[in-house]
Amino acid sequence: MGWIEKNFEILTAVIIPLLLSVKEKENDFLAPGQTLAEKNRNPGNIRYNPANQWKGQIGENGGFCVFSSLDYGLRAMIVLLRNYHRDGYFTINSIVSKYAPMRENPTIEYIDSVSLCSGINKGEILNFNSGNDLFNIVRCMVRFETGGRIVVTSGFFNRAISLT
Repeated sequence: MGWIEKNFEILTAVIIPLLLSVKEKENDFLAPGQTLAEKNRNPGNIRYNPANQWKGQIGENGGFCVFSSLDYGLRAMIVLLRNYHRDGYFTINSIVSKYAPMRENPTIEYIDSVSLCSGINKGEILNFNSGNDLFNIVRCMVRFETGGRIVVTSGFFNRAISLT
């Protein structure tokens, strides 16, 4: 009689259910090398605020929102940036300064990175009605926020936009 046959009861009663529960909850664990943005499905690293209940938001982790999918996480970032634009933040400089204040971020490096990545001057007035400026700013901000680990393609962006 082999090991499996001898320990069949333990395998079926304890080990297999344990492995299945880990598989079902794999998004609840930070995999080696996985960033908090990836774990939280929050590509913009949006801070948790109990007053904001974003569509698709399912919780909070480490002070940041947790979303049910990356699409909902990106959607929240798009909505937030559109709100900034509506409220008079029209340039990369002003948007990033509001989004990532100096008290907790390397804001100057962030602004320079988004400007370089997008090819848009940091003082240029952005047009969020056309889609191209918004796509490029979101794409480059997510690149900075995640160190390039999450890539915003046009398909990913369009799926998130469709949820707004």
